[in-house]
Parts: sequence; structure tokens; C-alpha cells
Amino acid sequence: RGENKWEVISWEEAVDDAATHIVDSVTKYGPYSFFASVGGGGAYSFMEAMTLPMAMGSPTVFEPGCAQCYLPRWSMSKLFYGGNDQSIADNAVQEIFRTGDDNKAEVVVVWGAQPSVSETAESGHGMAELRAKGVKTIVVDPNFSPDAAKADVWLPVRPGTDTGLILSWYRYIIENKLYNEKFTKYWTNLPFLIDPDTKLPVKAKELFPNFVQTTQDHTPAYVCYDLKTNAVAPFEYSAPDKSTVDPEIFWTGEYNGKTYRTAGQVYKEQAEPWTLEHTADNCWLKAENIEKAIRLYTHADDNGTVSGICNGVASDMTESASQVPLGLMGLDSIMGYINTPGCTMTQYGKGNTPTKRPLTFNNGFSGMFSAMYGIGAVVGLSDEENAKWAAGQETYAGKADVSQQTLANQLLYDRLGMKDHKGLYAWCHSHIPTVREAIATGEPYKPRVWFDMSGNKLAMLGNAKSWYEVFPEVDYII
Repeated sequence: RGENKWEVISWEEAVDDAATHIVDSVTKYGPYSFFASVGGGGAYSFMEAMTLPMAMGSPTVFEPGCAQCYLPRWSMSKLFYGGNDQSIADNAVQEIFRTGDDNKAEVVVVWGAQPSVSETAESGHGMAELRAKGVKTIVVDPNFSPDAAKADVWLPVRPGTDTGLILSWYRYIIENKLYNEKFTKYWTNLPFLIDPDTKLPVKAKELFPNFVQTTQDHTPAYVCYDLKTNAVAPFEYSAPDKSTVDPEIFWTGEYNGKTYRTAGQVYKEQAEPWTLEHTADNCWLKAENIEKAIRLYTHADDNGTVSGICNGVASDMTESASQVPLGLMGLDSIMGYINTPGCTMTQYGKGNTPTKRPLTFNNGFSGMFSAMYGIGAVVGLSDEENAKWAAGQETYAGKADVSQQTLANQLLYDRLGMKDHKGLYAWCHSHIPTVREAIATGEPYKPRVWFDMSGNKLAMLGNAKSWYEVFPEVDYII
């Protein structure tokens, strides 16, 4: 071991030797001494690495996706609207590649991705087919990639300035009233009043204690400024033609001595400094090209049907890993480019039919781990319904199997680094620096037997050399 010398043995010997070391370690030190790791989400053994430790009674598993790619975009989409993310790099974006007359895609924005050269094999083929059908493309990428070379507009943004460019799109769209007003009013949360202290949307019962909700209880009523009555009023979830209010998107005012702004007003004020000229200077672009891209995306100069934004790994590598996917999904939302043939943001099934749509859990892929272990809050369920779910009672989402409830909850609680990186709840993985620290110090427990399946562990930490300090601390590596 450690000398780069190898001995050829049979599979039977290898399995027996590995199993013996695992059993011996678990017997002597407990199940938390065993841990696993894997390469990125494309690894063939990705799910095996996640389920193996939990089956052994250990919470420790890690892979680079949690640290370096996809998790921000994937988890943000689940929190944002419960549907697929906009990643063309990870096969989530499929709607734009559908063939047939029902595909309404006319403009595709490729933001921080290179589908023709570095994504799934079908992406490059799909992009070529789209262009052949006359679909226009906008590419935001500092690299002159094959997709950029074929683009109708190429924006070679200065790396790390994506959020400024996104805000310039918001500013231009809002200023020129290019957004889909009806969709934004009734199908986004931009009309909701925001509490200046908590930064959260205000629920109706907070301002109107006697308010009685009349619509489905798993979507709470919020508060808006109603243009029908020119007053602050409860805003219940409903279809536009059944709504009792006409919500204002951009509003600032006082209610009971406290100043509120709508979420739309918050966005508008944040975007205000990002003129085309300022953005061009900050992002190393030409103002006229930014404008051309926005007008093409919004169909400002034609009677186009649908556009859609797709993204890639690039933004995950920056400090704006969460802000970029949120901003891009927000742009598609205010344009109404969502859950429509040809859009990149799609859910399966009807959003207003909870029993038909796939449920989103906060600690597993599409509920896989929650269904398996009977844990996790369900997005869309009320607090009361989630309490029933956790207790194994019937809900409109079904009934959880809580036979291993206590064990599974404990594994989540003890997962290394979970308190420091709460996004990992969505990925069922440990925080890599914390795992390394636990190996070195034995706190809060010492991982000892390592089952590794592909991936470059040296690329997972900024200080790659620090791994060499702890490799000898591991008793046995498979």
C-alpha cells in the first residue's frame, strides 16, 4: 500500500478481503467508520455510492457534484417552482429538442454552457437540428465555442459578471414593458408584499388575523396591493379569471405603520443601476449586442411564440452559483416561458393537480430517498400535511413508509458538514472538507474504511495536497 506496487488477485479474494475489513471496522468502531465516494453525477455508480453507506448504517458519502457542479441549479429549481432545472449539461432540458409541430421553441438562450462540445451526446445533435429548423440562438459565454460561432447573438461576458448581465435584462424588460404582465401578476410571486425585516413574502394571516382562506390550503394566501380597491389585500392562489384581486407588480407603501415593497419592486430597484451602458462596461460587452439579445429573447420585434434559457456548469464555479440560476428562471417566468411547449422550464403533469405531478422532497432525487426511508418535507404540502406525512399517515401525496424513520433521521442529522452546507440535504451527500477533517481529527467520528468509485478526489478541495495528509489515516481503501 502506498508504494504503487500491485498484486493481481481474483475477484473472489478481493470481495472477501474488502468485506472482511468492512465488517471488522463496523464491529470494532461502529457503522459510521464506513464511508463511500463517487465521481460526478454522470458516474455509472452514482446512486450505488449513495445507498451503500445508508444500507450499512452510515451517513457519510460524497461526490464532486455537491461541491463543484449542478447542485445549485438543481436545488434552486426545486425550491423555485418544483419542476426541471434549466441545465442543458445534465439532460434536464429536453422540451426544446422535441420534434413535431407542437414544439413552439423559436429562440434558445445558451447561458454558460457548450452543448455542442461538452454536454450529453444528444445535445450537440439537438442544437444542430434546432438551428436547421430556423430556431435562433443567443450564447452567453466568454469562449468562442462552436455554439457561439453559430449564434445569432454572442455575448462573451467577462467571467463572474453574469449577475450584472442578468440584472440588465430585467431592467430593460421592465422599463420597456416587455414582460408578460398577466402571467407575472397571477403565476409568479412578484406581486407579493415582502416583509422588510424577514425578507420573506407576507402571508395573509400576518396582516389580516381574521382572514379565512377559501382556496386549497396547501398553497397559503399572501398579500398584495390590489388595484381594484387601491388597498393592501389578501391574495389567494387562483386562476386569473377567478381572482378577487388585481395585483400590482411594482409597489411601495405603508400598512399599519410599516413600509412594504412588492417582490417586483425589489427586483426593479436592484436592476435599476444596470443600464445597457453600465453593463457593457462592467461585463466587457457592447451595449447594442446586449440590447439585440434581449429583444430577440423577448420577441420585442416580432410575433414570436416562445423562448427559453438553458444553462450549464460555468456559473456553479463562481460565488454566484445560486443567484445565476435563480435569475435565469426568473427571466423565463416573467416572460411566461414556463410549462409551455418549447420552453426549457417544464414540469410533468398539470401544476394545479397535486396528485398527478411528481412530488419534490427536500432530501432526495424526486423523492427516491424520502419514499425509501419515509422522511423529508414535501414541497406543496402544508405544515399540517407534512406532519401527517412524517407520521406515516395518509395525505393527498400518499403515505410514507416510516418503518426506518428514526434511523434515517439520525443519519441525516449526523451527516458530516450538513450544518455548514444545508444545500446538501437536497443531494444526500456529506460536505467534503468536513469529511477530510473528520478523517484527520476523529471528530465528530472517524471514517476508517473508504469505498471509492471513480472521480478525482484531489480536484475536490482547493488545497489538493491536504488529501495526502489524511490518506494514511484511513485503515483500508477499496
